[in-house]
Amino acid sequence: MTCAAAILLGGGVSSLRAQTPAPSLAQDVARLGDLDYTRRTAAARVIRRAPAREATAALLDAVSKSPDEYVRFRAFVLLAGFNDPRIADVARAMLGDRNDRLREAAYDWFERHPDPVMVPPLLAALETEGEEFVRPSLIRAVAVLDDDPRIRTALVREVGRGLDLFRGAVIEALGNRRASYAVGALAGVAALDGPLQDDAALALGKIGGDAAVKVLSGIKPVGADAQMTVRLATCLADGHCEALRDEIVREFSGAGSTIRPGSATVLMILAERGDIKALAAMVEAAGTAGEDARRRLVIALGSLALRQPASLIAWLGANAASRDAAVTLLREGFDLLQSDLAEESFYAAARASYWQAPDGSDLRAVTAALIDKLQF
Repeated sequence: MTCAAAILLGGGVSSLRAQTPAPSLAQDVARLGDLDYTRRTAAARVIRRAPAREATAALLDAVSKSPDEYVRFRAFVLLAGFNDPRIADVARAMLGDRNDRLREAAYDWFERHPDPVMVPPLLAALETEGEEFVRPSLIRAVAVLDDDPRIRTALVREVGRGLDLFRGAVIEALGNRRASYAVGALAGVAALDGPLQDDAALALGKIGGDAAVKVLSGIKPVGADAQMTVRLATCLADGHCEALRDEIVREFSGAGSTIRPGSATVLMILAERGDIKALAAMVEAAGTAGEDARRRLVIALGSLALRQPASLIAWLGANAASRDAAVTLLREGFDLLQSDLAEESFYAAARASYWQAPDGSDLRAVTAALIDKLQF
């Protein structure tokens, strides 16, 4: 039996401990591009459990030399989970790579590991990167460096420049950064009927403050979805979201009631702000929701986990009764989101929590369940 098969068939948490590496780890790296999901997943598990020195050497070699572009991408993603100091140079080299997936993953890595030295190359990339699925990752990597005035100037400019898809990514990033310097630019977008009005309103709500509240009070939303967004934005801006949260919880618990499309997103954003009741409601509601509502809740919970892995893992450790249901929902959410580097970061957080937690603790149990059921 190969090492990959052994981990596939018997790979519980005990397999987190040092494994005898496969005769040729390079073969397992090559299997990262296998068309068969089972084989490539097993190969990834072997690599994660190999001695770090051997694994990183094989992954670095694949990123630079593999003829299979998907293998190069997956090798970089797994390399990110090892926290090897060389990855910063590798990620920097990928910014001009022909492989769209690799560039996207490199920008995602820089979002999680901001470095002021990257301001000039990232600003330069703003002028050239136009791939639909890559540029939003670049924008997020730029936004986390907004202590630099050059970044602020560029982001404010990008609010009004280019495709709506890219402008929406800028607006979302500004909201997540609570970028008070961009309130004026966002107010101009929020004042106009159009596809970005809701995005701008929500960003203003996340930023908060008197100026944002004033802008939001002047918006006259049309339609249930827009009204929900403005209500959420307003409560975020003034810090009083309990009434909206309780209304949505009742909405999900009401038999036969209509679930508004934005309700799951509202709970996710409130949970992201530390509202434990909103997080618990997401997990509970998914157990009884209809297919469409459940899918939205699954995506919302998965997104929350990828954005705040440590907080979600800690919550699971403190809520044993919800553990199995939540882990199942996370697996579904990750499958739908397909955010490879973010998922690898979640796994790294789960692995770190596993080793830090005392034997027999709830946190050790929940991280064991995550590692096994999510097939990391």
